[in-house]
Amino acid sequence: MASKALLAASAALPLLAAAGAAHATVVATGFAVTMSGTVPNTEATVTTSGTGTGSLDNVGAFPYSLTTTVSVDSGLATATVTSSDEFNGTFSAGTLSVASASADELTCTGSALICTSLTLNVSASASATGSISVTGGSVVVGASGAGLSTFTIGAGTPVATSTPPPTVPLPPAVWLLGSGLLGLIGTARRRMANRS
Repeated sequence: MASKALLAASAALPLLAAAGAAHATVVATGFAVTMSGTVPNTEATVTTSGTGTGSLDNVGAFPYSLTTTVSVDSGLATATVTSSDEFNGTFSAGTLSVASASADELTCTGSALICTSLTLNVSASASATGSISVTGGSVVVGASGAGLSTFTIGAGTPVATSTPPPTVPLPPAVWLLGSGLLGLIGTARRRMANRS
């Protein structure tokens, strides 16, 4: 049924992101993310596409939001679903694993049966291979035969971060020298005051 195809498509929605860690700072923003994908189905032709933006931090986190379109053509009924998606996960050693994801349906046009029975389920356990850097990259989610979603990531805009220089404590010898000099100055002043 077409509704099954939509559920399969929703599971293949773009799963791209990365989780931050303690003391992570944003290093680039404004990544333009585009995706395209297909979901094999014996009852319908299902395609996915989307656009969004993301940000990158210094520990490889890449959270992003995306507006996704899922199109289903079963030969008997057609429907187009648009959703707003948010993703967070962990990107390490070229592999992206989604830790959390959500999809909120915005519109559904076409078959009333499909639209009223649709439930968007987004898996939070998908992984992908690819690259993410300030200069952009690409990531592929899924496996051949199960549906592939390809993400193209444009270059991000680096964020200037100002880090104050580390505070270097003065060694004890400097404090001793300073206190000794103050003592000598005080002694010299008292001697001059006694002479006059």
